[in-house]
Order: sequence, then structure tokens, then C-alpha cells
Amino acid sequence: MCCGVQAALQELVSKEEVSPLDTIRTLYSSRVGAMMRMVRLIAVPLLAAGVLACRGSQFPEDGLPEPVLDAQSVILDVQNHNWADMIIYVVHDGRRTRLNTVTATKTTTLIIPANMIGQVGNLQLVARRVGAYDRYISPSISIRTGSTVVLTLESDLRRSSIAVW
Repeated sequence: MCCGVQAALQELVSKEEVSPLDTIRTLYSSRVGAMMRMVRLIAVPLLAAGVLACRGSQFPEDGLPEPVLDAQSVILDVQNHNWADMIIYVVHDGRRTRLNTVTATKTTTLIIPANMIGQVGNLQLVARRVGAYDRYISPSISIRTGSTVVLTLESDLRRSSIAVW
């Protein structure tokens, strides 16, 4: 036994109203109580952190607000005949901006907001296969707001095409 515990034990036993067994119980219970307080001090914050970490996201699934069709926007119809999902980018004013993802073998209508149309009305579309490095880069097209662009992606991206209506 430790010297401090032994001294406390002798002091309690020297009092005639306390038995040695009661003294040991008192010392044991005070140590257990201190240990339980320490466990609570550590466990409660860890439990709270775990609950907060497992909480779901408070944002929508894809995290981006849906663009609104107005008179200044351009409609982009993407016909994906490719076997892979494709990521569509708009290149405007020297910047490449991700527009959306198009699922494999599906046709999707996207909206190109007015701020993604170049200052002189020129833009390029880039389609990149998810998980691969090959891509289709359209020629630079001149469009006006309110136009419709049809991008057709083939299984061999070199055969893909673009049309403006």
C-alpha cells in the first residue's frame, strides 16, 4: 500500500467508531467515484462529438442550387450515347466552369446561365468521361441568349457533335 493510503487508514482506524472494513470501503468508494467522474468528463464530450460527426449533411444532395431559366440563359440538350457518365464543362472568357454531370445513355436538358456566356457570346463545351482522361472539346461556338445548343456524345468521343438552334 502507498504511504498516504496507509496513513489515512491508520487515522481512521484509530477512531474507535470506524471498523477497518468500513475504512477500506470508504477509501475504495472515493477512488471509484473519482474514476467515474474522470470517465464522465472524457466520455460525454466524445459521445457528443460522435453524434455530431454522424449527423447528415444540411445541404441538398448535389449542393448546387438549380439554375433558373430566364431570357438571358441558353438551353443545353445533352444526348449521351456513351457508356459512361460524363462531366460537362463550359469554357468562357478563358475559364472552365463545371456545369453538371450527365448519366450514361441518357438525354438531359441543362441551363447555361448568362454569366457563363462569354462577353462576345463565344463559348466552348468540354465533356469528360468520369474516371477517365479522354474528353470531347467542342469548337468555339458563337451563341445568343435564348438559343438552344444540342451536344451529342457518342461512344467514341471523337465522333461527338454540337449544333446550335
